[in-house]
Amino acid sequence: YHRQALVIQEKYYKTDHVNMTNTLEHICNIFTDTKNYTQALENYRRVLAINEKFYSETHLSIVTTLNNIGNTYYQLEDFDAALESQYRALEILENHHPTNDSRFANCLNDIGNSLNGQEKFHEAIEYYKKALNFYEKLTPAHYLDIATMYSNMSNASYKQEKYDEAFEYQEQGLHIREQYCSSSFISIANAFNHLGNIRSGQNRHDDAIQFYRQALKIHEENCIDRQEDLAIIYSNISRSLNDQNLLDEAFDYQTRALNIYEKYYPNEYMSIAKLINDLGNIESDRGHYEQALELHKRVLNLTEKCCKSNDASIATNLSNIGKILYQLGKDDEALDYQQRALTIREAYYPNNYANIANCLNDIG
Repeated sequence: YHRQALVIQEKYYKTDHVNMTNTLEHICNIFTDTKNYTQALENYRRVLAINEKFYSETHLSIVTTLNNIGNTYYQLEDFDAALESQYRALEILENHHPTNDSRFANCLNDIGNSLNGQEKFHEAIEYYKKALNFYEKLTPAHYLDIATMYSNMSNASYKQEKYDEAFEYQEQGLHIREQYCSSSFISIANAFNHLGNIRSGQNRHDDAIQFYRQALKIHEENCIDRQEDLAIIYSNISRSLNDQNLLDEAFDYQTRALNIYEKYYPNEYMSIAKLINDLGNIESDRGHYEQALELHKRVLNLTEKCCKSNDASIATNLSNIGKILYQLGKDDEALDYQQRALTIREAYYPNNYANIANCLNDIG
């Protein structure tokens, strides 16, 4: 319907007109919701060109579109391009608009996310802190945004393995959510899940599972339609159980996660492949090598459908199959798979010395 509206507008105006931007933005939103980011980006660029034609270079419509372009590049993991748009939007806000506008905080947060994507974690946290300061001045309307900043700082700290710092930030965010945003069930459940991840990183698996179960309870009682979140929590519980060598329980939870993806997200091939791979590893740890082999071959089939023939994940799958065949005493087949894995790694990832060394060791 939006496309039909756009066709009519194009015929009426003959050339791009500012009255078309609303329709284009609706189309962008649909592409974004369906994860068709390349198409979303193409239409956002058209919106930007129209806005630049009809408005001054400091108009807030241009700021909004620049941020939308930046966020779309972020989804495409083109963080340099994302930052280029986001810095331009921030410069316009700083030089031409009042500082009590929430757009400042939103833009600072977006820049923090892109820096986080570049693994510039210290810089990311600095931008999150700047955004936090803005949101705190704008309360009470922005309690959830304040909690989000604490979670973002926690995630950046977690990626640096600063687990105590990450836990403290995440806990602060959770307290704000529980006190001021108690009906934001998804946000609260996500906070519990992240606390579980932090405890898991600290090898405190009992604590991790307790947090995961709290997240699971909230989802089961209030957000049962968010099946993907349930699958993630099931998988996280499985990994913590696996680290405690509780392999039967770990297998059960990972199977639950896989069943959700196969039922509700059958086209998410790489997510399904990852879950099957984890199941294969559990079966291997249980000494069920035939079952593990079958699972890892399923992973290889899925990965070959989705990835280039020289993808690193294919090399990993080949190596995993080789290890299982070795355990089954099928040395010739094992050698063939390991050599295929080595060929990919040496040809396309020559600087990944650790994986090449491991592959050579397995061949030896």
